Amino acid sequence: EGEQLLPADLAASYSWAYLAHSGDLIFGTIGDMVASPYVFALNKHDGAPRWIYTAEEAVSNNAVTIGTDRVYLIDRTRADKIKQMKRRGEKIEQRYTLLAIDTATGETVWSSHQRMAKLHHLFFHDGVLVATGEGRMAAFRAEDGKMLWSRAAKMRRFPVIVNDTIYGEPYAYDLKTGER
Repeated sequence: EGEQLLPADLAASYSWAYLAHSGDLIFGTIGDMVASPYVFALNKHDGAPRWIYTAEEAVSNNAVTIGTDRVYLIDRTRADKIKQMKRRGEKIEQRYTLLAIDTATGETVWSSHQRMAKLHHLFFHDGVLVATGEGRMAAFRAEDGKMLWSRAAKMRRFPVIVNDTIYGEPYAYDLKTGER
C-alpha cells in the first residue's frame, strides 16, 4: 500500500477531479467536481506523492495547466462562497491569484494578482498563459507572470490555441498581442 496524499478523513470526502501527465509526473486536483483545495504531483512509476499545494481559496478544475517545468493555476474564491456572501448581505471580497509552481519541488515560483478578477479558465501555449472568463481574456508571460495584454472577448466556447492564434468563437486573436 502506497503513501496517502491526504489524511484519511479528508481523503474520504474528496475525489480526484483534474488529471494530467507530463514527463515522469502525474498532476491532479483533489476536491469536488467544481473546485479543489489541493493540487498534487505523483511519481508516474510508483505513485509516490512528490508534493501537494494547498489553495488559499480554491482551484477550479479548468484553471490548471501544465507548461515547461511548471504547473500554472488560478487560486480564487469559490463561486458557492460568493453566492453565500451575497445571500447574507456580506461584503464580497473575491480573491484571484495566478501562480506558477515548480513541477519538481512544488514550490511557488511566482504569483500575481494583477487584473485577474473574473478570469476562471487557464491555458498555456508557447510561453504564454491565456486566462478567460466573463467576457474578458488576458495573456501573461509564463516566465514571470507579467501581463502581456487584456481585452474584452466574448466567446461561445473555450478557446483553442493553434500556433500564434487563439480561436475563441466567433473570433480569432493573436496570442502575443490580443489583436482580433
